[in-house]
Amino acid sequence: MALKKSVLKMIPLVDISGFRSGSEAEKAHVAGTVRDACETVGFFYLAGHGIGGEIIRAMRDILVEFFARPECEKLCVAITPDLYRGYIPIAAFSANDGTVKQPDLYEGYKLHAERSGGTGDGGVVPANVCPEKPADFRDTVLTYWREMDRVSDQLLRIFALTLGQCECSLVDCFKSPMTNMTLLHYPSMKRGLDGFGIHPHKDSDAFTILYPDPVGGLEVRPVCGRDWIRADCPPGAFVVNIGDMMELWSGGRFRSTPHKVVNCTGAERYSFPYFAIPNENTEIEPMVRPVEGFSRTSLDVGAFMSEVYRTNRIDQKPKDDTLDLGTLSD
Repeated sequence: MALKKSVLKMIPLVDISGFRSGSEAEKAHVAGTVRDACETVGFFYLAGHGIGGEIIRAMRDILVEFFARPECEKLCVAITPDLYRGYIPIAAFSANDGTVKQPDLYEGYKLHAERSGGTGDGGVVPANVCPEKPADFRDTVLTYWREMDRVSDQLLRIFALTLGQCECSLVDCFKSPMTNMTLLHYPSMKRGLDGFGIHPHKDSDAFTILYPDPVGGLEVRPVCGRDWIRADCPPGAFVVNIGDMMELWSGGRFRSTPHKVVNCTGAERYSFPYFAIPNENTEIEPMVRPVEGFSRTSLDVGAFMSEVYRTNRIDQKPKDDTLDLGTLSD
């Protein structure tokens, strides 16, 4: 498909500062703007989030430093089939449906919210694995994570209002969440190479908050067209996109939109998406009357995420079609 430059009318810029400190009218205005974005493109740029630039820079710097470490050091904290936390080597993950020939060209580091109890990711929830170097790795990540939790809480309240629900109705589903982050490094690819930084996919979570590296490389395919567009986020803003869980909660009103990463910039790309996922025991079903043509069974978050984690590996195949919640036909 052709690649077109993103314009704000396709991926809108939403300033949530009015929601954070405003009147009920200002909250309604923000919720309406978010609702419009979720019903059309499924992505929006987030401004007014209140996160200082120094926190973002510290996160990017820690990624650059860690991924530059010798491979032998990184492999000492690598993920295993029994522990979905730690370093992800290049080409370890990819699509398993036969649509992508080459493994994804990125290396990463997986971290999860440290919940009390739960079994959804393969057993009693353990603590995150952190490398010895950089020494400030854990503190830097947790500082950023706390800021993401705060923004996530605001977005949950906004999403609830967009669905005509009580402002706190979704917050209660995230008291002990399965939320996780992946720290990512994409080496630059040669243009025309048969492969992706990350293959075209939809997120399986409720929503994702992404710091968009100015290097670029993120591309989106809105449901309103078949062309891929660049997600050229304004400076200081974040990218937010809807995942399959929020699409299900909305009865198909909100769009879980395909996206991919192709880094042919000649520079190294670093990003650190925050995946908002509810409590393990949450059963997701439409909170509003589904739109015509949208028919999906309810979703058990713990069981679903366990299957997602298992099938991320290139040698594991899905047991059934539960990983494709789907969306309306074009």
